[in-house]
Amino acid sequence: LSRAVQYCITTAAQKEQHDNAEVVTRVMDKTFTVYGVQLERVETFKYLGHTIRYDNSNTQAVCNNLSKARRTWGRLSHVMKVKNASPRVCGFFYKATVQAVLLFGSETWNITPTIRRGLEGFHVRAARRMTGMMPKKGHNGKWSYPAMEKVLEKASVYAVD
Repeated sequence: LSRAVQYCITTAAQKEQHDNAEVVTRVMDKTFTVYGVQLERVETFKYLGHTIRYDNSNTQAVCNNLSKARRTWGRLSHVMKVKNASPRVCGFFYKATVQAVLLFGSETWNITPTIRRGLEGFHVRAARRMTGMMPKKGHNGKWSYPAMEKVLEKASVYAVD
């Protein structure tokens, strides 16, 4: 795994551990039986290509999707720049390819505030690159960021919700 993905996994996992502690305690106390036979407890299993964890943590799946989306966006943005595509056209290609990769499997995710911030951060940074509306450093050393709504609107993309 890349260092960025490892950092993403570690940071998000630490934040989620605190949030999930009570739920995990309740889950671990339960046993499940089918026709009188106790089912084996597993920590993870694959479902539709994604790893599902017993504590409902989706950190690994989200970080994997972010990594794949970054690679896809890197390839696509290069082509869009060479072709001098407008922000609107870039937005259409982004939604059709990169956003599909980013959000693949998200219907099964438990989206925590940490996960939402990671997804939104990638999404807005991509929109800034599409539009050229990058943050600027002022004379006083402080950074000025363009309004997220204007950036997303110019790129014809919507907030991640």
